[in-house]
Amino acid sequence: MQTIRLTFITLGLTVLASTATAAPRCDAPRDQADRTACAKAAESPSALRQYVERTRAIHQLYYWDYTTPEQVERQHARAAEARERLAARD
Repeated sequence: MQTIRLTFITLGLTVLASTATAAPRCDAPRDQADRTACAKAAESPSALRQYVERTRAIHQLYYWDYTTPEQVERQHARAAEARERLAARD
């Protein structure tokens, strides 16, 4: 019983540690698919999502490997500010 409990605790800690330290692949892109995904991530969240979905069968990319929620929020905030500036000009 204690061995099973220890196994589950070890497994849980391993999963927690791997998700807590996961960094976007844009820190060190491995191949052309990663480089393109990073370029799309820098462009916009929707461009990244479109690229990931369009190449899903070929590259099997995961959206959150190339961006973080904080980066997406910053990009959305910048886009909202740009829309407000354009609306103020009109």
